[in-house]
Amino acid sequence: MGLQNANGDWVDDITDSMLTTDHAHHEIHTGNHWFSNVVDKALANGGKINLVFSVDETTDLTHMIMYARSLGTCEIEFYENPTVGGDGTPVEVQNRRRDMHGVITGAITATTGHTSITGGTWLDTSWVGSNGVAGSTGAGNDRASLEILLKPGFKYAIILENISGSSARALVGGDYYKHNTDWHNKIQGK
Repeated sequence: MGLQNANGDWVDDITDSMLTTDHAHHEIHTGNHWFSNVVDKALANGGKINLVFSVDETTDLTHMIMYARSLGTCEIEFYENPTVGGDGTPVEVQNRRRDMHGVITGAITATTGHTSITGGTWLDTSWVGSNGVAGSTGAGNDRASLEILLKPGFKYAIILENISGSSARALVGGDYYKHNTDWHNKIQGK
């Protein structure tokens, strides 16, 4: 979290510099920025990877960017609050500030390997990979990031399907931080 210096300016507690970085980058410094992802190094043609983020009822202002990458052509869909079949397998939530061992306590859980994901509100569809997808002639990634503020008590799903005609390496993930309400209120003079 930022600190106020003698002049009342907000400074970063690691670099002692004025807080002029973007907020998401500052949250990395505070140890309040996490990521989770799932990798399949040989996803079969027609195979899918799913990753579901569940937000607890008390969490507010969690910012998330969902992403996908592949060396083969893949279609990615993003859904809000779908019906999820099975418990899935827990996915580790990692802190971007690697010298801190704190995790996002109870706010968000990540799971993969669900038996089904249906319904919900469709948020986006995109494509990644080779074969000229999205104007790319080589291997690529989804550059059209989708940043959203997550609703408490909702689930968010990323589903990647390999449509390349052969097996391919693929990854889906989420990068997120919980807005520090105390810090936000201080800079707003509340």
